Amino acid sequence: QVVAGGVQVTQGGLLVSDGAGIVETSHSLTTAFTAIASATGYTGTVILGQADEAAATTFNLLDLQATTSTSVFTVLGTGETRVKATLDATDSVTGSLRTAGGMAVAKQLYVGGIVMTEATTDATASTAGSVMHAGGL
Repeated sequence: QVVAGGVQVTQGGLLVSDGAGIVETSHSLTTAFTAIASATGYTGTVILGQADEAAATTFNLLDLQATTSTSVFTVLGTGETRVKATLDATDSVTGSLRTAGGMAVAKQLYVGGIVMTEATTDATASTAGSVMHAGGL
């Protein structure tokens, strides 16, 4: 066990207390931080961030920045997620937010521009076709 200036290294891991931890690299082609769970059959959490505060918008759980002051991806203390990218979608593989799988929205969806589908299946009922809906259009 090594303890010095708020840093404790034991067989169980690394603890930085009484301040913040910074991992920094000055090499342009090096990953600054990597977390690896290498145990066979691992079922835990690779990275866990916790705040000793109730969920609120007064703090960020995660703030990824392109420079020291330009946030590009933020998760507020409430879980609200903000993506600052403005790349317009021109097909199903471009845009600011992309997923290889489906997207489920449990509540309302507001779209400030055009809604497009690449599917060309003709509608034969409200539950068949390129656009399916339970209610009216």
